[in-house]
Amino acid sequence: MRYDERVTEQILRQGTFVSYTFQAGGYDSLVELRAKREQERLTPAEAARRDALETYYEAKLGIFERLLRDGMRPRLAISSDAGPFDCEFGRISYGLELAVQGGMSALQAIEGMTAVAAEACGVGHLTGSLAAG
Repeated sequence: MRYDERVTEQILRQGTFVSYTFQAGGYDSLVELRAKREQERLTPAEAARRDALETYYEAKLGIFERLLRDGMRPRLAISSDAGPFDCEFGRISYGLELAVQGGMSALQAIEGMTAVAAEACGVGHLTGSLAAG
């Protein structure tokens, strides 16, 4: 993965949204391997997988930080791609946690998962936020 600010500039100019599927790519496995390492020794294959995932998520966080710095926050929907491989349903909180690690406040991460996502889907006028009335 490599960040390209020219792509970000084009996305911003066109008003496009980015659905940042933070936990896709093995985060569920990384969490499990981190927990296992706390309790017992990882096999060499498990340790290599954990190291590779740590590197992958450091890069993903770095790209996210750049997107925020370059003004993408109002266009960043935080999503999960839940279902395939090891990206299970019921773990949407991982995306929130990673978004905060990547530089969003907790409220901004929640908005990215609700209001921004609803706006990206064209239903922001119907759903995506809690409001009086």
